Amino acid sequence: MPLDFRSTRLVLAITSIAISLSGITKLHAAATIATDFPAAKQAAAMAKADIVILVVGSDWCKPSIPYLDSWNHPTFPASLPDSLVLLTLDNKENPDTAALALAEKNKDCSLPTRSVPALAYLDSQGRVIATYSGTPELGPPTAANLTTLIKKAAQIRNQRDQAWARAEQVQKIKRAESLGAGLDAMNQGLGHQNAYKPILDEITKADPQDQSGYTAKYSFPGHNLAPQILETFVNEKKFKEAEAELLRWHRNPHLSSEQRQQLHAARFALYRAWPEKSAMVRSALEDMVKEAPESDLGLSAKNYLLELYPPLNLEKGWRPLHFEKGRNKWKIDATAAISGSGTYELTFQYTQGTDALQIFGARLIDRQGVLASDGHEGNTGSQSKDNIYRFEVKRRPVGTIHLSTEVDAGENDNSQGTFSLKSTSATTAP
Repeated sequence: MPLDFRSTRLVLAITSIAISLSGITKLHAAATIATDFPAAKQAAAMAKADIVILVVGSDWCKPSIPYLDSWNHPTFPASLPDSLVLLTLDNKENPDTAALALAEKNKDCSLPTRSVPALAYLDSQGRVIATYSGTPELGPPTAANLTTLIKKAAQIRNQRDQAWARAEQVQKIKRAESLGAGLDAMNQGLGHQNAYKPILDEITKADPQDQSGYTAKYSFPGHNLAPQILETFVNEKKFKEAEAELLRWHRNPHLSSEQRQQLHAARFALYRAWPEKSAMVRSALEDMVKEAPESDLGLSAKNYLLELYPPLNLEKGWRPLHFEKGRNKWKIDATAAISGSGTYELTFQYTQGTDALQIFGARLIDRQGVLASDGHEGNTGSQSKDNIYRFEVKRRPVGTIHLSTEVDAGENDNSQGTFSLKSTSATTAP
């Protein structure tokens, strides 16, 4: 017997209530909205849909509020593909009873996000595809920008799936390379909680000799490499064996930039403990910076370089670390010491070390060229001779002023000393 109009409305209302009670709300021509993580997983599995999670802290993280407002705007879900499940994780600092109950439901939703607010994109199996943590990575808190990030993550998932589809058509090394390319597309390593470990197992099975290099890449210890090198080799004074192990990793062309930084961090730890290779400490830090200067490891390496190898300056003088073999050309900022035209005296004064400093003249240079020069040779050590240089500055300096000099500290470069650049009759040029 056919349903009348009122019966049809009743059936639709009951269906809507049932869906809502299950933690899922399906909007017309819009993404599915889930109220908790179990419901999101269930909806994603049934529809083979991806999951997008916005992580906020509504009662303590003010920067997350504009993102939450855009996320909750009625028009936002309608702008997204209907093969998505949306979930909000509100990590409240002072949760009420309802929030505590919801947090209990979401207890298994741990994400590798570094800060709040954050956006996480997961596939239908709950594996992380991409994350964006903090406002610098998220960008403007607009619905349009959130949509752009979601589409960007979806494109990454498509690249992954295309690579894995190719893997089903080939065997051995080609299969391993296609599976590895899928992992590369996401740049998530083996994923949060080793979600992609089965993919690595498939790579190893297809390419047991690891001719593709992907087994090594996705077995890379990451931040644990340095502690492993110290514990396994350095503590036993097996320095050469440690270096050989790091070189083995270094030969792998598939290591990511972050992995290479972690490799250089392990080199830094090794060379600091290996007296004969202490000179390599600096290159390990410099290589870490070159890989990704603005990353966390890159910035840490910059700070270490400044601490361990401060730049040559007038205030702190010179140390053995400021020498290379043979003659050294030094260029030192002297702007603060030159106030205008007049006469200035520069004194090189040895303080300690086995080697005296030999000086082959000195010049003051600004943007327009040479301000003044004194080309005589001098030296300073346990005894000093002609180690004072005089400059007659006859015009107003322009821009940064540099002290340019050429020096040599002998065979061992073991010399330390100070600079003194002072005015003896400075005047102000018209």
